[in-house]
Amino acid sequence: MDLSGQPGTSSWKILIVDDEESVHQVTEMVLAEFSFENRGLTFLHATDRPGTLRIMDEHPDVALILMDVVMETDRAGPGTTCTSRSIPTSLNC
Repeated sequence: MDLSGQPGTSSWKILIVDDEESVHQVTEMVLAEFSFENRGLTFLHATDRPGTLRIMDEHPDVALILMDVVMETDRAGPGTTCTSRSIPTSLNC
């Protein structure tokens, strides 16, 4: 959903990562009218680690990720962050 409302103006991409649909719905509802520097928001959604990595691969210009740290496993969130940002595994991600 692109809420920028202005032709030719790109929106900020926000990736919401959570395995609960209600979190996606409420987050999008609360931020629906938000804009920053005359740019609205486009919401992208993932529910697990593979989906998150796929979306980040397809959209390297994601401005913000709102991620549940406990998804399918206790380390899925932090592990996804490390993988998506190429953080060395020596940092215990």
